Amino acid sequence: MKPDSLTWPPLVRADKVPLSIRVRDFLLTLLAWVAFCWMLKDAFHLTFDWLRPPFGRLTFLAEPDWAALWKPLRPFVQLTGVLVIWISFWAIVRRNTLRPQQEIPVAPAALDPETLCARYAVSVTQLTLWQQSKCVTVDVFEGSKIVAVDVADADHTHAASDP
Repeated sequence: MKPDSLTWPPLVRADKVPLSIRVRDFLLTLLAWVAFCWMLKDAFHLTFDWLRPPFGRLTFLAEPDWAALWKPLRPFVQLTGVLVIWISFWAIVRRNTLRPQQEIPVAPAALDPETLCARYAVSVTQLTLWQQSKCVTVDVFEGSKIVAVDVADADHTHAASDP
């Protein structure tokens, strides 16, 4: 393969994925689901026993010690509650800032070149040159005074410090 033909990042389309990758992804996904179900096996057993007749009673399993289960979870739930209240408070306080701004229905009219040149104290020929350039960096000082202009074209770069 020639270096010119390589594209980065490489695009892997769904119809071009190798079979080995598909098998690997399937096995890893299956392994993750098996591990997830194994971690929740006690919860599944409790739910199954609770849903069996007589409905709502545990017949084969002992009732779990809910206080012991709640003890390690309590700080996490409390911290989560505090964070939810904190985020909600600041969302309400800053709702006007977070709300999207209204769009301007009509764009303002473009300035004619003479008015634009008079505002920034540049000549019309300089403005035309800058508009035709690929990249122009303009340093503006207080009061809208242009201090320096850097014009970068595809073939050369030159700086014009005196506009």
